Amino acid sequence: MEVKADPSRHYRAIHCQVILPPRDLAGRGANLQGTSCEIQVCSLLAHVWNEIEHNLVYKAASGPPSDEEMELLSALGALTKKGDEVLNALIAATRRRLARRTGEFTDTFDFVARMRERFPMAHNFEMHALALLEELRALGLTTPEKVEGHLLIGDYQQESWNLFEAFRAHQLRTHDWGVVLDPGSSDHLLVLLLARRAPEVLRRHQSDKPRGRLPRIARLARRFAEMAAAPAGGR
Repeated sequence: MEVKADPSRHYRAIHCQVILPPRDLAGRGANLQGTSCEIQVCSLLAHVWNEIEHNLVYKAASGPPSDEEMELLSALGALTKKGDEVLNALIAATRRRLARRTGEFTDTFDFVARMRERFPMAHNFEMHALALLEELRALGLTTPEKVEGHLLIGDYQQESWNLFEAFRAHQLRTHDWGVVLDPGSSDHLLVLLLARRAPEVLRRHQSDKPRGRLPRIARLARRFAEMAAAPAGGR
């Protein structure tokens, strides 16, 4: 008995049905209560194969594909799977090499590679990392050791979550949703910086930009300065 190629075994995507949690349904997100959406997550190589397979098998206007086409499609699927394995191994090898670097941060990629392991909950640590690195450099925190000595003190991961919650409570009290924190990003390190040196960060940007809209990091620094100055009963 001949076993024909089965391209369906090469389909790769994670389908997520998501809905915003109650804490994100205030301000601009209030109208999304009870609304869900589906997010499909896959690698670029898998996406290419998924699109080809979908167009060939489900959208073909000239009839079903031949056995030869199905075999070639299956072979392509196997290649994309192998390609993903190689890419994952390459990314892991690059991260290991960069994690062994010493000295000052050379660029954003180097900064992310050497700091992301300190914040495993930040699955997208590279988000907002450029502005954060520039701020750290301006404050003289140019190496992982300096960042650790000044910011990563005690149970810093739990502290960062506590600061996220405190910031959220401040927004609810003030109804100020002009700038928000991203819990999946390098904001976990940013909030530790702002909890300690928000006034300094804000002064630097106000002197650089006396007029016009302040950058995101300065607007967040302003909110943290307000939080620190609030009466204890209002926290």
